[in-house]
Amino acid sequence: MAEFSFDHLAEIVPERINSWVLDEYRKNGEMAAGIDPTAMFNYQVEKIGAVREIGARCTIGAAVILGDGVELGEEVHIGDHTVLDKRVIVTDEFSFDQGMVYFDEDASVDPVENGRRPHPFARRIQENIIVGPHVALPSEVQLGSDAIIPTQATIRQIGRFGTSKRMVTLYGSDEGPMASVACQSGIDLDTLRHRIVNSVDTDPKSAKDYKLHWREINSGANQVQRAYDRESQLVDELISKGRSAFRQVGYEFVY
Repeated sequence: MAEFSFDHLAEIVPERINSWVLDEYRKNGEMAAGIDPTAMFNYQVEKIGAVREIGARCTIGAAVILGDGVELGEEVHIGDHTVLDKRVIVTDEFSFDQGMVYFDEDASVDPVENGRRPHPFARRIQENIIVGPHVALPSEVQLGSDAIIPTQATIRQIGRFGTSKRMVTLYGSDEGPMASVACQSGIDLDTLRHRIVNSVDTDPKSAKDYKLHWREINSGANQVQRAYDRESQLVDELISKGRSAFRQVGYEFVY
């Protein structure tokens, strides 16, 4: 990926940068307010709006739209074909692994709890993701491919379990409740239960701990699924909105 600092980006593709941000940069002769000089941008970035902050060591991929009021903490990595609408807030050390993500306006990612450094598998989402307006994704969130999170009630975390004390992310889907934990991202509940019961892709000591809390995990999964099922109309609206947003960055959403 051809990456450039903001000052270089302002020279080669100024038409893709919000005029206020560009004027601030040119007027002061230094980095635009809130954009860290270590942040790196692909020269094919689609649009940078009147962002509030882009933190240190962020990387912004190609065909990305950052809406007005967007705030990115430090070390936020955004893959290609991603749209963050107005006032989206993404806190430190977060990764859009594959890109192809749409966050509706005022959506956010909670800060890391108590300033603790997240587990390497935590705070990652995959591709074909849509997050609804005003939804705050929990701190150590993981989402598998094709996840749609229409409301706050359709996602929750339970934990900490296993030898590494990991959070379990639970969310609803058209295929039933989904779960993500450690390197197992976006698997259905039956698959998770099979792996726990049979210690498949799960450390035996961790599996024992998960078994002890299975009723809690199962109950939480059923709650988020019921909430998701109640939001079928909103899900359809978000898919339509997401498709429109993705077309702006040259990607066709498949769901």
